[in-house]
Amino acid sequence: MSGVYRVEELVSLLKNDKELRGDEYLEFINVHDIEEEINKINNSFIAVIDLGKMTYQYISPSIETVTGYRPEDFMKKGVKLVFDNYHPDSLMTQKAIHAECTKFFNTLKTKDKLNYRFSYDVRLKHSNKSYIRLLQRNQVLIFDKTGKPLLLLAVCNDITEYRTEQKQLLLITKVSKGKEIIVFKKDFFPEYENGILTRKETEVWKMVSEGLSSKEIACKFNISLNTVLTHRKRIIKKLKSLQV
Repeated sequence: MSGVYRVEELVSLLKNDKELRGDEYLEFINVHDIEEEINKINNSFIAVIDLGKMTYQYISPSIETVTGYRPEDFMKKGVKLVFDNYHPDSLMTQKAIHAECTKFFNTLKTKDKLNYRFSYDVRLKHSNKSYIRLLQRNQVLIFDKTGKPLLLLAVCNDITEYRTEQKQLLLITKVSKGKEIIVFKKDFFPEYENGILTRKETEVWKMVSEGLSSKEIACKFNISLNTVLTHRKRIIKKLKSLQV
């Protein structure tokens, strides 16, 4: 699949008919070989989400391979099915990510918003009760005149085997001349969003999770080695208390 989504034709259709049926989305997807590409990668699926009603306009059959739930389950229950199966940590970080995305998009003119995409990873409970990690890349297809997002295209990949960290990463990219340019990048830690760690402890914890030594962290933040060691002791104590 191309790195740049081919959605211009779909947007054009939506301007004439905002109530496209699922089979019409499927026709668009098939014409552009998107479904064929998705079927080649069993750990991926795509969805078109009505953000006003929080329902799915379309969802690819491969979602059952990834999540264990049937496409009909999502079409019937809507986005609530996803919310109900988020890992508790992801629920907290998702609130922060949503706020950050809203803040960013509010700085843009409505006509420019279609050129931006945002991606993040979440942990979701599979139907077999285990947790999987999904990378979700999003592009809003329709904004109303006030700049409110109405319709979202989401492409999701199962990255469970590639990510073990608890943090979530938000990336916002801009499409320019057929290329994607990263314009915003931020890590979100459930320990901070849940009020367990302070902001400074979270910053130190991020460096620790990236493999930096205490000495390297001290140099990076221009603080003493003893201060870093104190932060690490407090972090370990707080995180251990969660496991009791």
